[in-house]
Amino acid sequence: MLGVSKPVKLAIHRFTCGENPINKKLLCAADIEASLKRSEFGMTKYLPAVSDEVKVLVPVEAYKD
Repeated sequence: MLGVSKPVKLAIHRFTCGENPINKKLLCAADIEASLKRSEFGMTKYLPAVSDEVKVLVPVEAYKD
């Protein structure tokens, strides 16, 4: 963001695999979570009125080919 690159630690929650009841294909799913601070990427406008910490939540589903 804003020309700054940093590694982000990802946490994977609720990783499950099973058969999709509709199409009968093998499906795996998980929730991926990460936290970052806006200030570490140069985004300091409106601090501390706007929270510095941002949580990123990404649901993921994948079918076996």
